[in-house]
Amino acid sequence: MKPTRRSIIIPLIIVLFVLLISCHQVSKHAYKYPEEYSAEYCYYEYELFDPNIVYTECYEFVSKKDWGWNPKINFSAIKGCDDLSFMVYYKKGWLVGAVTTVCVVRRCDCDINPSADYTPASAELFWYDGNKAGITADGRIDEEYYFKPQYLSQTAVAVDKKEAVDEIMDIAVKKTFLSFDEYRQEQTVSVSDTGLRGLYSDNCELYVKVSFEECDGLVFIGKIMVDDNNRCFLQHRVYHCGEYEDTTNESKLQGPNLSQGRASPLYYRLGEYMDALVQQVIS
Repeated sequence: MKPTRRSIIIPLIIVLFVLLISCHQVSKHAYKYPEEYSAEYCYYEYELFDPNIVYTECYEFVSKKDWGWNPKINFSAIKGCDDLSFMVYYKKGWLVGAVTTVCVVRRCDCDINPSADYTPASAELFWYDGNKAGITADGRIDEEYYFKPQYLSQTAVAVDKKEAVDEIMDIAVKKTFLSFDEYRQEQTVSVSDTGLRGLYSDNCELYVKVSFEECDGLVFIGKIMVDDNNRCFLQHRVYHCGEYEDTTNESKLQGPNLSQGRASPLYYRLGEYMDALVQQVIS
């Protein structure tokens, strides 16, 4: 019995419909940005604020923007921060080879700093490879990495004592934008990195990470250092002006020219609770 034309066409339509649906599947990284949002718009609406705050996972880029031949600017929303108060900023330029800068930026009309204004939900010590994160086997930047956690995390131990979390947060809430005079003063309060050393495992360094109840897309991280007596210190990075008091230089850091931000590390003593946890990890 010969099949009718109708019996052939209907399955073909179904197959075609299935193919069309599969071709238009929404990306798992998709995000519907407001109409006015573009890379250029974000460039003038967001500012640097805290180099110790990083993202856990983000959405697809806002439409890409090339600023002349150098650099290429992209932004993306952060999962868990759908009000767009914070975004991830990417700058890819060329000096000697490709240079990629990735950081979290804050909307200019927002004054929230998660370290100071959010509630710590959990904290952990983890092993971090900041040099190899996002690099493919042949040395290229893996753009898919931008949508995944910014850090490679292998948890070493949970920080489950409130006193230990308090030791971390006492440092986390410190100012991150300093004038040159403030920076010099803070250097006298902190400790020189001379005599301090990082802790390593399989080329990864020991860091601490704090997650927040209000937004799990943002976390605070800091590098753990120890002295010769195995006392613990936390690296806290700050933005500061140049060698001279220069309000013009300071305004560049806090204005739309995000490429001007450079962070310097300071080192602060933790306490006996973190001392005990770190010893648990390295013993």
